[in-house]
Amino acid sequence: MMREEFIEARGRIRQRNNDIKRLLVFLGGTDSTNETMKILQALQSVTFEHVDVVVGNGNPLKSKVEENCHEHGYEFHCQIDFMAELMLQADFAIGAGGSTMWERCYVGLPSSSTIIADNQRVMTEFAASLGVVKNLGWYEEVTVETYEQLLANLEVDCMSEKGLALTHNDRPNAWLHEMLELIK
Repeated sequence: MMREEFIEARGRIRQRNNDIKRLLVFLGGTDSTNETMKILQALQSVTFEHVDVVVGNGNPLKSKVEENCHEHGYEFHCQIDFMAELMLQADFAIGAGGSTMWERCYVGLPSSSTIIADNQRVMTEFAASLGVVKNLGWYEEVTVETYEQLLANLEVDCMSEKGLALTHNDRPNAWLHEMLELIK
């Protein structure tokens, strides 16, 4: 279910376009597939005005991620309670295909998703078919070069509008049930 911080944030969404200056990176609390480090390596080939990198306390490489962020001038966050605010500020996000993918859609944040667990495959592929997220594929096939290509050719392709339309409903979480019916 959508947390209250996202329901409140939805009332403050802004129009987004292909002018992508602020990037958000979050691959889950533990990032067991080490996608964050791949992305940090890929970021060396492009420049953004601001990059927020979020990890959880359970990330075994959080110290390395933090060190890399400080070295390159990225904003490092660990175990935060203001993800919705970071999503509102971002122009694009790189994330996983879990519940955070739907939070990104709910606040109209264009994003890509890497499938890092089997239980994310169907929903990520479905979301990509609707045009609300760019599916990068299964993590074992997603390389530093995959992220470099994504970052060099970022386009939002109406993802924001499509994500907002998909998650629109008079009741904040009613859309979840409708979506589950669609994929049956």
